Amino acid sequence: MRGRKPELKAIEGGLSKAPLAPAWLPTEAKTEWRRIWPGLLARRTVTRVDLPMVESYVLALGLVP
Repeated sequence: MRGRKPELKAIEGGLSKAPLAPAWLPTEAKTEWRRIWPGLLARRTVTRVDLPMVESYVLALGLVP
């Protein structure tokens, strides 16, 4: 892709505080959960609707050896 990339903008309803990691996640997934949230919160582009996708991401990384 050529040219400037569009800037990410905060969306209405974007989370301003990280939710607690679900209790059922393995330890490695919880570590990844804590690692990614500062960046996600800074962009304010994640809403409650997106939480299952974030859970799936950290679970997948937690399962990879």
